[in-house]
Amino acid sequence: MLVYKTKNNDKIIDAFFTILKNYTYDELQIMQLCYEADVSRQTFYNLFKTKANVVRAYVESLFNDFLIEYIKIPSHTIRTDIGVVVDVVNSHSERLLQIFKNDLGVLLKDTVVKLTSDKLSISEANSNDYRTLIFLCTGILSLVKYELMNNGTIENREAFVNYFIDLFKGKMMHGLILE
Repeated sequence: MLVYKTKNNDKIIDAFFTILKNYTYDELQIMQLCYEADVSRQTFYNLFKTKANVVRAYVESLFNDFLIEYIKIPSHTIRTDIGVVVDVVNSHSERLLQIFKNDLGVLLKDTVVKLTSDKLSISEANSNDYRTLIFLCTGILSLVKYELMNNGTIENREAFVNYFIDLFKGKMMHGLILE
């Protein structure tokens, strides 16, 4: 999606999640969002077009936060990579929890799969890699949802990483090494 980053972009995303504290995604109205963000409807539609695109833009910023932390790792294993996911999830837990509570998990997964497949140059034509990517994204997001819905955060980083590794041992994604 790649929304051009502006001050209004951030204001709309912040307003979106502020409103979700008191209203469901379905109840949230574009006019209400524009009012809370202090932007015109035209600005909203120029930047996002739909409420779903606000979620996608947020997920894209979350993904970029992951990449910033990911490139800092000197040596990659599934353990270090999932550890970065846990750290990013915990720093965004309140908003991710709102996404899950509003049944937007599929939108989250689809956006993460697209961003990851683009970054790793995995196309649907390469069906084995693409299916593995979907499997891993779905698996980790399911675990993230479970932890956030039950605890509000991922309380035990190491236990989460170990659980993920145990659950998906033998499944490899392009470029990742299992222990």
